[in-house]
Amino acid sequence: MALRGGHRQLAAAPDPAAIRPNLLWPDGEGRPPLLDGTVVPESEAAAPAAAPPADPSGPKPEGRPAEEPGRPAPAAPSRGTPETPRPKQAPGLPPPTAEGRPAGASAEADPFLRWLRERLARPAAVNRPEARLHVLPGGTLALVTPAVFRDFDAEGWQRAQKRFQRLRLHRRRPDGTNIWTCRVRGEREEGLLKVMLLPEAEGVLGVPLPPPNRHLELMEEPPAEEPQDPAPEAEG
Repeated sequence: MALRGGHRQLAAAPDPAAIRPNLLWPDGEGRPPLLDGTVVPESEAAAPAAAPPADPSGPKPEGRPAEEPGRPAPAAPSRGTPETPRPKQAPGLPPPTAEGRPAGASAEADPFLRWLRERLARPAAVNRPEARLHVLPGGTLALVTPAVFRDFDAEGWQRAQKRFQRLRLHRRRPDGTNIWTCRVRGEREEGLLKVMLLPEAEGVLGVPLPPPNRHLELMEEPPAEEPQDPAPEAEG
């Protein structure tokens, strides 16, 4: 019961209409004055007041933006470290190493590259007449083909050459072919050699190269008519 200056809790009869004031106060003496307040049942007073409906035109609370109907909720961000995208590898080729070269390109792992390194340690096998290896300017090693592969393996030289090509260490021509032409300029004669080029040979084989053979000249375009291949002049 709410009165002026405070509230009071009273117990009431189940049927207030059954109470007759003339029976309680026959002569009217001692009858309390009329109630100056309101009477609220305890069950209604304990219930919380309902919140007023929100105004749709009013400001929206800060926080996550409202999701539009029909749009999927955004995925929660992953707490793990994002994985670096890997470059795509062409099918049928060995995977590249950390240096960018394909797997198996080490001179320690490939038998033919080990053989080349041993040959470079012999001065008589480089830049000499009948030699299979010649050094060009820029650190490129010219491999006389197919003679150098036949010297390595007389019976399986074709497999050795294909394996070397699959390593993708050699330099290809602009048209995609593998064989280059070198012009041999000697004191008495000139000729041509068919070679495969191994650029940066010192880094691939791990051994220093001798000076370039000044009698050899790399031709960017093969001649229309090619004479018989002579032996290159020795580097004096």
